[in-house]
Amino acid sequence: MQEMIANGILIPTFNLSYSHEESDINKTLNAFNETLKVYKKALDEGIDKYLIGESVKPVFRKYN
Repeated sequence: MQEMIANGILIPTFNLSYSHEESDINKTLNAFNETLKVYKKALDEGIDKYLIGESVKPVFRKYN
């Protein structure tokens, strides 16, 4: 989500619908394409280098 926001799209999930105009969909797909480039680099080089802030912990843990 961090990289999608950096590319101008606030999207917690990937749900497109017919209510979105073609320009909205194209903007989202372009942002997603740029985001995936960063994801690949993060997977290759280590995600901690690319995260802004701490990584999210699972909600359900044995002892919070």
